[in-house]
Amino acid sequence: HEADAYLKLNPLGVVPTLIENERPMIESLGIGLYLADKHADRGLAPALDSPLRAEYCQWMAFSVASLDLHAERNRAVKALPDSPEKKSETASIQSSMDDALDMLERQLGNRTFLLGSTFSAADVQIGYYLFWREKRGMLKNRPNLTAYYTRLRERPAAIKSRVFDDR
Repeated sequence: HEADAYLKLNPLGVVPTLIENERPMIESLGIGLYLADKHADRGLAPALDSPLRAEYCQWMAFSVASLDLHAERNRAVKALPDSPEKKSETASIQSSMDDALDMLERQLGNRTFLLGSTFSAADVQIGYYLFWREKRGMLKNRPNLTAYYTRLRERPAAIKSRVFDDR
């Protein structure tokens, strides 16, 4: 991702990058939304007129705005020298992460996936974030979230792609 050829496609030098119609797309949320709609026959996104579409959009945005944002803030704060401000900011980030995970815990309740019994690209987006949170023990004491994460890991496509393998 630091090679000159890659940086020409994605000047930020981050992953992912998708080449579509000879043009790069560089944001995971945009890529996920685009691919789910482009391949509507795969059923990863509710139709535009579906009653589930608004909730789907909410969870897609939540994956970045409410989950990934905290992870990025946490990485930035970790790089700072130890100080009372760093300790306070770390506690604030942890509280926000816990709030977001607790919201997911309640949302999942008796649901199989975020949209009920229907697996969607929103589950892909959220599942990736949970992969990293589970490695840090943040799913403990959240039985609905733990069961959901297990279901995601056990999907045949997840096993085949090895997306949840330790890195």
